[in-house]
Amino acid sequence: MHGFTDTTTEKSNDNLPNLTSIVQMDEAEVNKIVCGYRREQLADVWGNPDESSSMENIWVIESDITLTVNYHNNNDKAVMCDLSNQ
Repeated sequence: MHGFTDTTTEKSNDNLPNLTSIVQMDEAEVNKIVCGYRREQLADVWGNPDESSSMENIWVIESDITLTVNYHNNNDKAVMCDLSNQ
């Protein structure tokens, strides 16, 4: 099987729901879907976050709900998400 490249390790942007759909889900579902995506992929699909640091990005959804995505040790892969009401 020489010359074979495994492309299944990168999650596809096509499978990432929009933020409006995210707020309809429970937090466990959101974590299952979002974890493993890279920071750039999330921004490509959802637009730039409203707040950003090396450890997390925060998107404000519907003016009173926030989605916080945490990244592992300044890495760009999502490891945990939190949906909360402001």
